[in-house]
Amino acid sequence: YQELLLHLDTESQNHVIAQLYKKIVRFNDFNGGDYFKTLDAIDRFIAQNKLACDFTSLIEAKTVKPNTFIDYIQAANATDAAYRDNATTKAYKYYQVATNSEALDNYLANLLPDN
Repeated sequence: YQELLLHLDTESQNHVIAQLYKKIVRFNDFNGGDYFKTLDAIDRFIAQNKLACDFTSLIEAKTVKPNTFIDYIQAANATDAAYRDNATTKAYKYYQVATNSEALDNYLANLLPDN
């Protein structure tokens, strides 16, 4: 997709990026870590090539299962987000992934060994 984007006009670039995002977010075998890494790679490509696309405006909030959320957070925390906003925002917040806090608490509690 990258080579294609470099040869398209701005309107077509925005359309291709929007369609790519829709395919990613609707992917059946959703993985939190892969989701972050993929969106981050697209976002960085747009920034590095100075494409006129506000990628983060395409992002819709997504609520996921606790284990998926943890994978997402781990991938985000392992990523250097300093290229954005002078790193004033945590990387995981850019792509609006969340989980139910009670479900997360229960999931984490179940990971602890019995006392």
